[in-house]
Amino acid sequence: MRNQNLSDAELTAFSGEHLLYEFQLLYFAASELGRLDKPQPKASVLIESFGIHLRNLIDFFCIPTGREREDDVIASDFCPGWSEKISATLEGARERANKELSHLTLKRKGASDPKKPWDVNGLYKEVIAIAQRFVSQADSTKLSPEIPKWLTMAKLPTLSVAVGGALITSNSTTTMSIVTSAGGVSGSAKTTP
Repeated sequence: MRNQNLSDAELTAFSGEHLLYEFQLLYFAASELGRLDKPQPKASVLIESFGIHLRNLIDFFCIPTGREREDDVIASDFCPGWSEKISATLEGARERANKELSHLTLKRKGASDPKKPWDVNGLYKEVIAIAQRFVSQADSTKLSPEIPKWLTMAKLPTLSVAVGGALITSNSTTTMSIVTSAGGVSGSAKTTP
Protein backbone atom coordinates (compact mmCIF):
# COMPACT_ATOMS: atom_id res chain seq x y z
CA MET A 1 0.00 0.00 0.00
CA ARG A 2 1.17 3.49 -0.78
CA ASN A 3 2.05 6.00 1.86
CA GLN A 4 2.49 9.01 -0.43
CA ASN A 5 -0.01 11.81 -0.58
CA LEU A 6 0.01 14.11 -3.57
CA SER A 7 -1.29 17.64 -3.21
CA ASP A 8 -4.23 18.82 -5.29
CA ALA A 9 -1.84 20.88 -7.41
CA GLU A 10 0.40 17.86 -8.02
CA LEU A 11 -2.58 15.73 -9.04
CA THR A 12 -3.86 18.48 -11.35
CA ALA A 13 -0.46 18.75 -13.02
CA PHE A 14 -0.10 14.97 -13.27
CA SER A 15 -3.52 14.49 -14.84
CA GLY A 16 -3.01 17.41 -17.23
CA GLU A 17 0.19 15.84 -18.52
CA HIS A 18 0.13 12.07 -18.04
CA LEU A 19 -3.53 11.07 -17.86
CA LEU A 20 -4.35 13.35 -20.79
CA TYR A 21 -1.49 11.76 -22.76
CA GLU A 22 -2.96 8.28 -22.21
CA PHE A 23 -6.35 9.39 -23.53
CA GLN A 24 -4.84 11.20 -26.49
CA LEU A 25 -2.65 8.29 -27.58
CA LEU A 26 -5.48 5.78 -27.13
CA TYR A 27 -7.65 7.98 -29.34
CA PHE A 28 -4.91 8.56 -31.91
CA ALA A 29 -4.15 4.84 -32.27
CA ALA A 30 -7.84 3.92 -32.50
CA SER A 31 -8.63 6.64 -35.04
CA GLU A 32 -5.62 5.78 -37.21
CA LEU A 33 -6.59 2.10 -37.15
CA GLY A 34 -10.08 3.15 -38.27
CA ARG A 35 -8.57 4.90 -41.29
CA LEU A 36 -6.65 1.87 -42.57
CA ASP A 37 -8.30 0.22 -45.52
CA LYS A 38 -5.78 -2.54 -46.18
CA PRO A 39 -3.37 -4.63 -44.13
CA GLN A 40 0.01 -3.04 -43.53
CA PRO A 41 2.78 -3.09 -40.91
CA LYS A 42 1.52 0.25 -39.59
CA ALA A 43 -1.48 -1.66 -38.18
CA SER A 44 0.81 -3.65 -35.88
CA VAL A 45 2.45 -0.50 -34.55
CA LEU A 46 -0.93 1.12 -33.95
CA ILE A 47 -2.54 -1.89 -32.26
CA GLU A 48 0.45 -2.22 -29.95
CA SER A 49 0.18 1.45 -29.01
CA PHE A 50 -3.57 1.11 -28.54
CA GLY A 51 -3.13 -1.96 -26.31
CA ILE A 52 -0.49 -0.36 -24.10
CA HIS A 53 -2.47 2.85 -23.52
CA LEU A 54 -5.66 0.84 -23.03
CA ARG A 55 -3.92 -1.26 -20.36
CA ASN A 56 -2.62 1.86 -18.63
CA LEU A 57 -6.13 3.34 -18.47
CA ILE A 58 -7.68 0.05 -17.31
CA ASP A 59 -5.14 -0.08 -14.49
CA PHE A 60 -5.77 3.58 -13.62
CA PHE A 61 -9.54 3.07 -13.39
CA CYS A 62 -9.89 -0.49 -12.15
CA ILE A 63 -7.12 -1.25 -9.64
CA PRO A 64 -8.74 -1.22 -6.22
CA THR A 65 -7.29 1.11 -3.61
CA GLY A 66 -4.70 -0.84 -1.64
CA ARG A 67 -3.73 -3.09 -4.58
CA GLU A 68 -1.77 -0.47 -6.50
CA ARG A 69 2.02 -0.24 -6.52
CA GLU A 70 3.66 2.29 -4.25
CA ASP A 71 4.29 4.79 -7.04
CA ASP A 72 1.02 4.32 -9.00
CA VAL A 73 -1.44 7.13 -9.51
CA ILE A 74 -4.99 5.78 -9.72
CA ALA A 75 -8.53 7.06 -10.11
CA SER A 76 -9.26 7.05 -6.37
CA ASP A 77 -6.50 9.65 -5.91
CA PHE A 78 -8.80 12.08 -7.75
CA CYS A 79 -12.08 10.64 -6.61
CA PRO A 80 -12.13 9.32 -3.03
CA GLY A 81 -14.34 6.26 -2.83
CA TRP A 82 -13.93 5.50 -6.54
CA SER A 83 -14.46 1.84 -7.32
CA GLU A 84 -14.76 0.43 -10.83
CA LYS A 85 -15.21 -3.30 -11.21
CA ILE A 86 -13.30 -4.45 -14.27
CA SER A 87 -15.49 -6.06 -16.92
CA ALA A 88 -14.57 -9.43 -18.42
CA THR A 89 -13.90 -7.66 -21.72
CA LEU A 90 -11.46 -5.19 -20.19
CA GLU A 91 -9.82 -7.88 -18.05
CA GLY A 92 -9.24 -9.94 -21.17
CA ALA A 93 -7.79 -6.94 -23.03
CA ARG A 94 -5.55 -6.08 -20.06
CA GLU A 95 -4.24 -9.64 -19.89
CA ARG A 96 -3.68 -9.70 -23.66
CA ALA A 97 -1.72 -6.45 -23.49
CA ASN A 98 0.38 -7.85 -20.65
CA LYS A 99 1.10 -11.13 -22.40
CA GLU A 100 1.04 -10.33 -26.11
CA LEU A 101 2.44 -6.83 -26.27
CA SER A 102 4.89 -6.64 -23.40
CA HIS A 103 6.40 -10.13 -23.22
CA LEU A 104 7.58 -12.93 -25.45
CA THR A 105 5.37 -15.67 -24.13
CA LEU A 106 3.63 -18.83 -25.26
CA LYS A 107 0.34 -17.04 -24.54
CA ARG A 108 0.69 -14.94 -27.69
CA LYS A 109 -1.97 -15.76 -30.25
CA GLY A 110 -0.86 -16.94 -33.68
CA ALA A 111 -1.87 -15.06 -36.82
CA SER A 112 -4.48 -17.71 -37.69
CA ASP A 113 -6.13 -17.67 -34.25
CA PRO A 114 -9.73 -16.46 -34.70
CA LYS A 115 -9.51 -14.69 -31.32
CA LYS A 116 -6.49 -12.63 -32.37
CA PRO A 117 -8.33 -9.50 -33.68
CA TRP A 118 -8.78 -6.66 -31.19
CA ASP A 119 -12.18 -4.97 -31.02
CA VAL A 120 -10.67 -1.49 -31.08
CA ASN A 121 -14.00 0.35 -31.34
CA GLY A 122 -15.69 -1.60 -28.54
CA LEU A 123 -12.74 -1.34 -26.16
CA TYR A 124 -12.35 2.38 -26.85
CA LYS A 125 -16.03 3.04 -26.17
CA GLU A 126 -15.97 1.03 -22.93
CA VAL A 127 -12.95 2.90 -21.53
CA ILE A 128 -14.35 6.30 -22.55
CA ALA A 129 -17.64 5.47 -20.80
CA ILE A 130 -15.70 4.73 -17.60
CA ALA A 131 -13.73 7.95 -18.08
CA GLN A 132 -16.96 9.94 -18.36
CA ARG A 133 -18.23 8.47 -15.06
CA PHE A 134 -14.88 9.20 -13.45
CA VAL A 135 -14.88 12.85 -14.59
CA SER A 136 -18.43 13.33 -13.28
CA GLN A 137 -17.31 12.14 -9.82
CA ALA A 138 -13.73 13.46 -9.62
CA ASP A 139 -12.76 16.34 -7.33
CA SER A 140 -12.38 19.33 -9.66
CA THR A 141 -9.59 20.73 -7.46
CA LYS A 142 -7.50 17.63 -8.25
CA LEU A 143 -8.32 16.90 -11.90
CA SER A 144 -6.97 19.03 -14.73
CA PRO A 145 -9.78 20.85 -16.56
CA GLU A 146 -8.19 19.54 -19.78
CA ILE A 147 -9.48 16.03 -19.03
CA PRO A 148 -13.24 16.74 -19.18
CA LYS A 149 -12.65 19.16 -22.06
CA TRP A 150 -10.83 16.50 -24.04
CA LEU A 151 -13.38 13.79 -23.26
CA THR A 152 -16.18 16.05 -24.50
CA MET A 153 -14.31 16.58 -27.75
CA ALA A 154 -13.55 12.85 -28.12
CA LYS A 155 -17.28 12.09 -28.08
CA LEU A 156 -18.12 14.21 -31.13
CA PRO A 157 -19.83 12.17 -33.86
CA THR A 158 -17.06 12.88 -36.37
CA LEU A 159 -14.48 11.53 -33.96
CA SER A 160 -16.40 8.44 -32.94
CA VAL A 161 -16.82 7.53 -36.59
CA ALA A 162 -13.09 7.90 -37.15
CA VAL A 163 -12.31 5.94 -34.01
CA GLY A 164 -14.43 2.94 -34.70
CA GLY A 165 -15.35 2.58 -38.27
CA ALA A 166 -15.76 -1.12 -38.86
CA LEU A 167 -12.18 -2.19 -38.30
CA ILE A 168 -11.12 -5.00 -36.04
CA THR A 169 -7.44 -5.77 -36.38
CA SER A 170 -4.71 -7.87 -34.87
CA ASN A 171 -1.14 -7.08 -33.91
CA SER A 172 0.20 -9.16 -36.74
CA THR A 173 1.36 -7.90 -40.10
CA THR A 174 0.19 -11.13 -41.68
CA THR A 175 -3.58 -10.60 -41.47
CA MET A 176 -6.13 -7.90 -40.95
CA SER A 177 -9.89 -8.31 -41.20
CA ILE A 178 -12.34 -5.59 -42.13
CA VAL A 179 -15.64 -6.26 -40.38
CA THR A 180 -18.99 -5.05 -41.63
CA SER A 181 -21.40 -3.16 -39.38
CA ALA A 182 -23.47 -6.37 -39.17
CA GLY A 183 -20.46 -8.13 -37.69
CA GLY A 184 -19.49 -10.25 -40.69
CA VAL A 185 -16.04 -10.27 -42.23
CA SER A 186 -16.11 -8.42 -45.53
CA GLY A 187 -12.56 -9.18 -46.48
CA SER A 188 -9.26 -10.43 -45.28
CA ALA A 189 -5.88 -9.83 -46.80
CA LYS A 190 -2.29 -10.79 -46.16
CA THR A 191 0.81 -8.67 -46.11
CA THR A 192 4.44 -9.60 -45.91
CA PRO A 193 6.38 -8.36 -42.91
